[in-house]
Amino acid sequence: MSQAHKIAYYFGCLTPIVPLWYVFSYVGAVAGQKIPAELSLDFAIPICFIALTAPMMRSLPHFVAALVSVAATLALIWVPYNLGLIIAAILAMIAGAQVELWLKRRAGA
Repeated sequence: MSQAHKIAYYFGCLTPIVPLWYVFSYVGAVAGQKIPAELSLDFAIPICFIALTAPMMRSLPHFVAALVSVAATLALIWVPYNLGLIIAAILAMIAGAQVELWLKRRAGA
């Protein structure tokens, strides 16, 4: 791909997204101030996180890693300095890698 095509591709992707990003960021800032405090929106961040991560669950290793991550995070909530998150992430990576290895060995057998 030539440099001109790369630039055209970049701006072709950028042009429809950036104006909408700015407009809806402004709308969110303005509308967010008008929402009463009684309507607690604490659920919005976990819902957004689920919406971002759910499409990535395409295979069994991904799913196992996600489950191990959640379970380990909840089990290690007592660990000081939020190190439970780091430990849970490492355990999830190991679990996902092991399941992937197991699936490859099973397919090869």
